[in-house]
Amino acid sequence: MSLSSPETPERPREHEAHVDDQVRELRRRCSELELDNRGLKRTLSEMGHARDHFRQVFDEAPVGYCIVDAARRILKLNSSAAGFLGLSAEGCVGHPLSDFVSDSDVAVLEQHLEEVQQAEQQTRRSVELRLRREDGTSVHVRLSSIVLSQDVETWSCLVTVTDLTQLYLLQESDALLRRIAAHVEDVYYQTDASGRVVHVNVAYQQTWGREPAEARGQLWFHAVYPDDLAQTNEARRLLLKGDPFDEEYRIVRRDGSIRWIRDRAFLIEQPTPQIVGVARDVTDDRELEEELRQAQKLEALGTLASSVAHDFGNLLQGVMGCLNIALSDTASPERARDYTRQALMGCAAVPRW
Repeated sequence: MSLSSPETPERPREHEAHVDDQVRELRRRCSELELDNRGLKRTLSEMGHARDHFRQVFDEAPVGYCIVDAARRILKLNSSAAGFLGLSAEGCVGHPLSDFVSDSDVAVLEQHLEEVQQAEQQTRRSVELRLRREDGTSVHVRLSSIVLSQDVETWSCLVTVTDLTQLYLLQESDALLRRIAAHVEDVYYQTDASGRVVHVNVAYQQTWGREPAEARGQLWFHAVYPDDLAQTNEARRLLLKGDPFDEEYRIVRRDGSIRWIRDRAFLIEQPTPQIVGVARDVTDDRELEEELRQAQKLEALGTLASSVAHDFGNLLQGVMGCLNIALSDTASPERARDYTRQALMGCAAVPRW
């Protein structure tokens, strides 16, 4: 008959306590997992909302976006990008981007994407080219590309497409206007909002006595006569607020001579704020006006002198008549004194200057 160990009755209780501890630990772990699971679900929900929001922004953005893979195929594009091509987004996906580029610009596109792919850092690169639309027309655009994924198997980049049609039209209009201005005798000029010259025509050389190339980048009022500078700066300040600009001021030419200028300008806001104006040399006109004023003064002085001479002649004739009668042999002393008195009164009436 074997004897049992004195610790045997304690082992079940120890085992039960150990099981209870494990159960509590398991419940704690389950609670933590439940909390983690709730947090994960919330994060997944937020990511879903963010993904839906991004997709909506991507699809409805007024700027064209498309995603291109390493084979230059279009993986995704929004409606604005598809609109540039005159196609639906579904009709573009899977096609190489070069299919929608003008033939003369395909090499430019390939070089651009190659530079984006080979760049060591995720830097945005841009290029201007023409896209070929479904109807056969082309549109000038700027492509700005940046890498989304650097992985060799999943390489992709985001291409932003900006329409440059209006900009090119403005540039063409500006070039036409400059060609016309080149044959105008007045000085046609453009400055930026700070007053620095962007363009002047060849008439600037004749009026300012300086080469047009010297003016570019300088302040338009750099040659203004010092006494007129405050006036012109104030007028330009008001011009930037929308007031009309029509001023006459003096300039100092390179040879030191002074010329009078009439300057009329206005502010344009597109594509960037600029001041456009026409300046004319009015020195000869002012000299003619001054000569005319002097002639008018002389004419008025002659008229005044003629009137005075006429009035003086009338008075002198009366005085001489009275004196002749007073000196006649037939005049009595009383009558002679009377006519002499009238002659003196006539002399007193003569105006004195």
